[in-house]
Amino acid sequence: YFMNLEQLKILDKVELMEIIDQLITINSNNKILVTNILKKSKPNYQKALKTIEKEIKNHHGSYRKAYKIYNDFVLTNPDLKDTLKLTLEILPYFFEELEAYHDYPEDLTDMVIQMYETSCKYAVDMNDIKTVEMLYEMLKSYHFSEDLNESLMNVFYDCMPYDVISTFD
Repeated sequence: YFMNLEQLKILDKVELMEIIDQLITINSNNKILVTNILKKSKPNYQKALKTIEKEIKNHHGSYRKAYKIYNDFVLTNPDLKDTLKLTLEILPYFFEELEAYHDYPEDLTDMVIQMYETSCKYAVDMNDIKTVEMLYEMLKSYHFSEDLNESLMNVFYDCMPYDVISTFD
């Protein structure tokens, strides 16, 4: 069962502190996120991007390590704009990496779908129609299996409000 924002607003400070304490106990990234929110700070976008690019360009690098750096950034960053910007910056690399495989590694497929979903959701949340169009066109640039193409298109359409979808049909 999930609480909505209205339910959180009626909680007193003690109840909210208990929730925050539980979140921090469950996942250390939540502690970093709460700290960043309270200090009105965020992870360093440029540092994250450079570290990911270094991992990507290294011929001994790993998409798994690059994704971990990306995911840690996303989980600790309260700024949707920077998260979207980073996702859009590295998503083509992950698409190219996936396209290079004949049999898609399941973990890489999951990473690509998750990153694509994040970019679609954040583009919609920020009402960034130009990015939405770019994400739609991006799918046409890669040659994935029919199943993967369908999964990515489903993600796209699931994230989009009807008025946006109608412009693509």
